[in-house]
Amino acid sequence: MNPLNPPGEPTSRAVQNAFETFARELNLDRVERRDASEKLDEVTQRLRDEGIITDAFLQGSLARRTMVSPLRDIDEVVILGPEHAHLRGIEGGARGAADLIGGALRRQYPGATHDVSRHSLKVDFGEDTFSFDVVPAFEVLDGSDDVEIMDLTHGLWSRSNPRELIRVVAERDRLCGGAFVHQVRFVKHWLRQALGDDFPGLHAEAIAYACIDELLGHAEAVERVFMEGARLLGPLGGYWDPTGRDRLDERLDAGIRANARAAFEGAANSVNEAMEHVARGRDEAALAIFADVFGPLFPRPVAQEGPRRLTPGAATAAALRSVEPPGPTPRAWRSS
Repeated sequence: MNPLNPPGEPTSRAVQNAFETFARELNLDRVERRDASEKLDEVTQRLRDEGIITDAFLQGSLARRTMVSPLRDIDEVVILGPEHAHLRGIEGGARGAADLIGGALRRQYPGATHDVSRHSLKVDFGEDTFSFDVVPAFEVLDGSDDVEIMDLTHGLWSRSNPRELIRVVAERDRLCGGAFVHQVRFVKHWLRQALGDDFPGLHAEAIAYACIDELLGHAEAVERVFMEGARLLGPLGGYWDPTGRDRLDERLDAGIRANARAAFEGAANSVNEAMEHVARGRDEAALAIFADVFGPLFPRPVAQEGPRRLTPGAATAAALRSVEPPGPTPRAWRSS
């Protein structure tokens, strides 16, 4: 089954083609993924060689396959070895772990930029490459696969479930025929343009998770996310992370929440209008609106002399001619 063209969905072939092109534009570059993987292995091996950690695994949007190009921030949880277990139960133990791991990373990469936040140690190799957020943690030995991660704000260790989050998002993607992660990326890309970095990416995933639980065409899916996002960000709304453990909307600053709600409402209105055009066979008008919403990576219809109408049953070749794919988007890259 083609997840971009599920049975019973009204999206026209031209709109399907446009979203498929858009999805490819948002995919991570294979060379960047390879270089990042090599560097990540190097970081992990350094901490192993110094006897600091016994295991490590990816978390975050890269692990959940919802990261939008370009590849930048990579999150890795590192499991401290048993010889450091005393740091778990003493005051200042979290700071001790940060100093231990941070020292090893600074020795290995003296030319990188190093920083410490509440839960992680950042190693940044430059804005044209990528950065790593290394999260110190201990396994929770209670039969779950939870971990306790460093929490420097409170000087202790906080229970977290990154592996469960990865699993539930992967399961939702399977339920949706492999379309879900692409639809999350569409929304994240739109949010980056609309709100910059003010609205956390996990919140976008949570809103999508709350309203997409079946195979949908991409246009129908983003329409649903924008409409539901406006409601969930309203005074009577609310949303949890995909595992259902943490209510996320309560963590938002009131101003950011208000701005996000207005942005979702505006996008919902625009996409509603685009879908009306699709229903009436006015694909070019719909594509122009989608391009306005999602920006230059979304293919615009080719400018033509006079109006031209493509019906949902038009031939594939005609539909393809109605869409002008965006040009390549080269990016400078340094691997070290």
